[in-house]
Amino acid sequence: MKSEGRVLLVDADLRKSAIHSQLGFPESPGLTDVLQGTCPLEAGIVRVQELPNFFVMPAGIRAANPAELLDSARWKELASRLRSLFRYVVLDSPPAGAVADYDLIQAVCDSVILVIRPDHTSRPLCKKALETVPKAKFLA
Repeated sequence: MKSEGRVLLVDADLRKSAIHSQLGFPESPGLTDVLQGTCPLEAGIVRVQELPNFFVMPAGIRAANPAELLDSARWKELASRLRSLFRYVVLDSPPAGAVADYDLIQAVCDSVILVIRPDHTSRPLCKKALETVPKAKFLA
């Protein structure tokens, strides 16, 4: 059952994870550990003490095959389970177009927010990323 207002931030950038270090949490256990079945879901989620309704799932131990983990039935099942446990699930992904991981991550999402930096983001890559997002995911 979803608790009112509970938010989970998942570091799904399995190649260059940074959320754990920015928030001062250990990198593991986390997403890769849960997907590989080496730890239970509850062990991969950290509750932020200062914000009682905010939880973080670090990326976890570095995997040799991030795209394979994200292309598995286990990933889809985990995304569905997280959706049932939290009001909002926010997935931080690698840059769109950089690796196949982004496409596999956005496939399980209800919405996509693209962060575009002027004088940094490649226009062709930005355009390609916008084209890959299904029209149903665009917010009015």
